[in-house]
Amino acid sequence: MKATKNLILAIVLVGLLSSCHTSEREGQGTDLSAIKWEIVEAHKTYLHPDVAQISEESDTAASFRADIVLTFPQLGSKASGSAKTFTDSVSILLMKRLIPEDSLLGSTPKETLDRFVQFRQDAYLEDFEAAKAEGYSTELLSGFVDEILMTDSVAYNDHNLFSIQTFTYEYTGGAHGRQSSKALTFDFSKEKLLTADDLFRKGATTKIDSLIRQELFTRYHASSGEELEELGFFNYAEAKTTDNMLLTRNGVTFIFDPYEIAAYFLGTIQVELPYSALSPYLSEDYAFLAK
Repeated sequence: MKATKNLILAIVLVGLLSSCHTSEREGQGTDLSAIKWEIVEAHKTYLHPDVAQISEESDTAASFRADIVLTFPQLGSKASGSAKTFTDSVSILLMKRLIPEDSLLGSTPKETLDRFVQFRQDAYLEDFEAAKAEGYSTELLSGFVDEILMTDSVAYNDHNLFSIQTFTYEYTGGAHGRQSSKALTFDFSKEKLLTADDLFRKGATTKIDSLIRQELFTRYHASSGEELEELGFFNYAEAKTTDNMLLTRNGVTFIFDPYEIAAYFLGTIQVELPYSALSPYLSEDYAFLAK
């Protein structure tokens, strides 16, 4: 579990350090180069005293743990009202990556993260006390764990386009934790959240779906859907164009979480299609990506 966390944190640091180049499309919207990206953190660890004494390793006892490190945009004081409005909306969308309900939204990203962490800890304690009231033994209570790790990585930061990928790992007991990877791409020139319908020409998704599946065949040395199924892709037919995508220097990456198209042991499936292959299908507004 610790190795998984350390790997994700390493990915994040590499992403943040390697994605700082920006250029702009002239005369439109918010200038991405005027934005500074703030890293906001929230950390908390709690070990329930009722079970602490039976644990040989305190970090495996019934406990609550949150380690959240996320990135948010900040504009300078001279930015236009339109730019501030859009940047604020970006911050809200980024905050909603983690909160289950809008009532947890704070006036700042830090306040939101702190509220979320407290919400998760309160839910953990409520479940623990309910199990205790039902007569669970101390040994069984020691299995009550709630851990969440959330980090993000900047995948693309150019042409006034910004892609960010959020990694989440949660463990609440059982054989293994849950992991997910969600991507958001913003077009600051148009001041909008970018979707597949924006990025690609109308009617192109069927062709792109075929490219995604062909990449899976190539990567896993399969010649048919049946062979992919034998390898763990129980739902390979749903490997399709998705809004859970991000831009990179080389192409567009489509992301599928565990159990979405394949078994858990295969992890998060990321399929990158190069811009050269996508060139016929890019919409007029984004055809420049293939040049």
